[in-house]
Amino acid sequence: MPQDYVIDIDKGWKQILKDALKMKSVQLKVGLFGEGNSPQNNLAYRGVVHEFGIPEGIRITPKMRGFLHFIGIHVSPNTQRIYIPERPFMREAYDGNKSELERAVDKWYTDLIEGRITLKVFLDKIGILHTDHIKKAIQSGSFKPLHPVTILRKGSSKPLIDQGEMIGSVKHKVEGII
Repeated sequence: MPQDYVIDIDKGWKQILKDALKMKSVQLKVGLFGEGNSPQNNLAYRGVVHEFGIPEGIRITPKMRGFLHFIGIHVSPNTQRIYIPERPFMREAYDGNKSELERAVDKWYTDLIEGRITLKVFLDKIGILHTDHIKKAIQSGSFKPLHPVTILRKGSSKPLIDQGEMIGSVKHKVEGII
């Protein structure tokens, strides 16, 4: 005799759909975070300056020239701008590790779909891996050399690393998880 009802045996599909819907509003952010446009107080702003440089240069004002002279940097009267070359640590971290990151995401996505990890754990794993990539790029990247005055001032010829403030501030954030 034919049945007039269906037995629904859920083997995890409802959870997969629930997690997929959550992903619409979730963001994973990796990098340097900060607010405002003061390079002294905002590591994200400084990170952008290092990443893209300032190819148009910073115009040297009389006040800036006086300050530089006061701290021992004597700029020639003919120098009108200070140029900062790009040192793309974020792009280098992503481009140099893209295939490793994709393999890890594929593996962890399978773990997520099969219910072995949560969406938060999935995103945290990606964030931690890419944070490590960025820190390694800062430490070992092949960047344009520093200006001799900068080397004298900081006592090192290593771009992007001074007191470890920037490398120590590379983080990840997962936003929108309920």
